[in-house]
Amino acid sequence: MMLTADELALMQSCQVAYMHDTCQILTYTVGSDDYGLNNPTYIAGTAVECGLELISGRQREQLGAAFVPVIDAHLRLSLTMVGLIDPKDRIRVTHRYSVALTTPQTFEIVGQPKRGPSGLVLDLKIVTDGTEVGA
Repeated sequence: MMLTADELALMQSCQVAYMHDTCQILTYTVGSDDYGLNNPTYIAGTAVECGLELISGRQREQLGAAFVPVIDAHLRLSLTMVGLIDPKDRIRVTHRYSVALTTPQTFEIVGQPKRGPSGLVLDLKIVTDGTEVGA
């Protein structure tokens, strides 16, 4: 059964209504350092509503000889963000359930953003290499 335009609109408005977190898209850019080497940086954009789902019990899965990347969280965004997210960008979560985090959490995007009927979904991995400082 196909969804009607009204049903899709209702799903999308419900998706946005239940995004209780706030994040910033950290846009990936590359500059040069004093030695002419590439120096990737992340430029913080404006705050957007999002829905963060942390995944507990980090498990490393193995598929044959290849390791599957670990996913620490899923992030929901409005469909207005389609085409504005690059997989090299990062996400900084600044508020959880409308409460400011003492220490914002920074994530890298794993794979391509996925468009669903009601919103955009990103798989995330927490940044632990120290580059989140000053981003």
